[in-house]
Amino acid sequence: MEIAEFIPFVQTLFKNPEKSLGKYKGKGDMGDSFKLILIVSFISAIASAINVLRDGLMGEGVVIEASVLVFITSLIFGVVFFFIFSGACYFVSKALGGTGTLGDTIYLFSLVYLLSIISSVASIIPCVGALVSLVVGLYMLYLMGLVLKLVHKFSIIKSAIILIALMVAFGVLLFAFLIILGIALIALGLAAAA
Repeated sequence: MEIAEFIPFVQTLFKNPEKSLGKYKGKGDMGDSFKLILIVSFISAIASAINVLRDGLMGEGVVIEASVLVFITSLIFGVVFFFIFSGACYFVSKALGGTGTLGDTIYLFSLVYLLSIISSVASIIPCVGALVSLVVGLYMLYLMGLVLKLVHKFSIIKSAIILIALMVAFGVLLFAFLIILGIALIALGLAAAA
């Protein structure tokens, strides 16, 4: 997708999402997906860094170094998480009888992911940003269900069940990872203090 196609694509994504996404089935590859995700993650990382700076300047004591760290981790995590989650959706879909390809799954997911630019930019605005992010996030979830429906020939219900199950699984894994990381950091701190 060319940059000039972005605004018309987003407009049709809200008017007729199934037709809009179907038009791009078989049109992109992993390289195209990577470029799109890198752009979206870069914009999201900038917005995250701006939010950290804004909060820090409002008296919460956050320093500029923290915003740089947030930028770097947001950029890396955004790209990595996208490909892991999209790949998991593909492999679970295939295991459940899906007929689509990995390339189509990831490319159409990357087109849906473009909408997160709206959330990222809106997040800079306190209160309003959270509401916009919630609405856009829920709509993106619906669009991801449509992607699985289009690519793997599933019903929208089966697609939704796959997405929700994977989101819960990823949430549990992330929570477990953060707990283990916290314990490890505490152990390292205690070992260094001894």
